[in-house]
Amino acid sequence: MTKAKDKTSAQPLLEDGPAAAARLRHRKQTNRCDINTSTSINDNKHCTDVIKPQPSRKRELDKALDDEASTSAVEPKEGSKVGRVTKTVSADSRKASKGTTTKGGPTFNYEQKWWRKGMARVAGVDEAGRGPLAGPVVAAACVVPEGIEIPGVNDSKQLTEDQREEIYEFLIAHPKIECATCALPPAEIDRINILQATMAAMEKAVTSLASGRPDAILVDGNRCPAGLKAETTEVVVKGDAKCISIAAASVLAKVTRDRMMKTLDEAYPAYGFAKHKGYGTAVHVAAIRKHGPCIEHRWSFAPVKEYPKLEGTPLEY
Repeated sequence: MTKAKDKTSAQPLLEDGPAAAARLRHRKQTNRCDINTSTSINDNKHCTDVIKPQPSRKRELDKALDDEASTSAVEPKEGSKVGRVTKTVSADSRKASKGTTTKGGPTFNYEQKWWRKGMARVAGVDEAGRGPLAGPVVAAACVVPEGIEIPGVNDSKQLTEDQREEIYEFLIAHPKIECATCALPPAEIDRINILQATMAAMEKAVTSLASGRPDAILVDGNRCPAGLKAETTEVVVKGDAKCISIAAASVLAKVTRDRMMKTLDEAYPAYGFAKHKGYGTAVHVAAIRKHGPCIEHRWSFAPVKEYPKLEGTPLEY
């Protein structure tokens, strides 16, 4: 991309007619936003497009954010376990609240469809940890009753670690919100493959809810676990960005798994699990090359599969 010229040298030569009009059109086009696609409770222990404004637009967007009050946000944690919740975001706290629910975030639209049919208990289901080279895959189910608001909830990938922790504590502390998780260890992932392990973890999370199977189920993605298939089960592609119950489940699954990986990091500090959470980063792969895999790695994943398989008992997360 060509660097923007200095203001003193960016003045165009005086032109008339078509040349001037063409230059004006070009400057308007290059002043638009660039759009990039970015990827990146545990009772059962084993059971998007991002708009990046160009500098010339940043001041306008910042001013709009200053003038707009967000309907929900979570303040950074300051020592308290449950955390403080606020319903507005000022300009000073905009940086801390980046990623929280704002216009265009997840809604209760999917739940409301079932609520109108008399289905009071609607569970959102999501998972975390399908792609890493080490550690468990974790699924979560969350039932958010009608009328309950979850400040700041969003797709867990769009939230900071502090925000996820705040929302996690809010969810498990709320007396009317049902939460359940299930983690399947690497050995089970290797035995039945990661897809089947993910489906099994989702199913177990739902059946582990305190009040039993919910009236309706909303599953993130395009596949439904065999044991959850029913007329009252719906799959929602990118559901963690669209549906509040699924977004809540995504936070539960992500925080649960991240905490497990920090525990594994204490036992196996050579791999850096606390930082990359088991994903195949260059640092992680280099550590595997240097030290070989540990019992918490997945032998059905490359490059771990290149090494002789270890025998042993995984840690209790």
